[in-house]
Amino acid sequence: MEKHEIKKKLDYIEGEVKRGNYQVKEMGFYRVVSLVKRNPELIEEFADQIGRIDAAIFRKWAKITMPLNIGHAIEIAATLASITLVFYTAKTPGNIPGIGLVIGAFALMTTLHPLVHYLVGRIFGIRFLYYFPDGPALIEPTLKTDYSTYLRADPLHRAIMHATGPIISTLVFLLFLAMAYLLGAPSWTLIVLGGFLAFNTPFEVLPLLFVKAGLRSFSKSDSYRAYREWKIYKAIKK
Repeated sequence: MEKHEIKKKLDYIEGEVKRGNYQVKEMGFYRVVSLVKRNPELIEEFADQIGRIDAAIFRKWAKITMPLNIGHAIEIAATLASITLVFYTAKTPGNIPGIGLVIGAFALMTTLHPLVHYLVGRIFGIRFLYYFPDGPALIEPTLKTDYSTYLRADPLHRAIMHATGPIISTLVFLLFLAMAYLLGAPSWTLIVLGGFLAFNTPFEVLPLLFVKAGLRSFSKSDSYRAYREWKIYKAIKK
């Protein structure tokens, strides 16, 4: 597709979105985005327009959004509360240390995931717009990227940003599993943490296999997005 054809297509899609037609997939929006991603010259030409269209689609789709500063404050407060819970329950008798470890692991997995995305993304020049609830349970705090800055970032940096989420989630449960063992927590704690780690890890690190098996919902996972951007990086560097 030539540059003038891309411009014509994006102008048409943006006009349709302004008129309230959000069926952008059928209009070929994501195919155009995929094409633009592979050409730095096209990114510079069309990143802002694609970002406007993407933001308009998101505002239509997202029912709940939260400003970044409020979202960060909640995430940091919840992170500190989780660490405090684990610290103060570690030396208590009975099942309480196990309860503290399990709650702390799930809480930190949830709070650190978007915070790490944000920190790594900002290092690489990617900006974010809002927090919004999403994820497997549709309630996990998730960050919406400013897509124009996302496109302008090096595809390797985009891949790293996506990969940090699954990595931190896996590391949290590995750390808490080790802590449960070293602290002599009740055996059920090891079973719960180990069982979740065994169940969740394939969904964090093997989404490509699920997508190839026909489960397209996994194409929205961080791991698949990291793989997608890595492929773009490798193609550009050839």
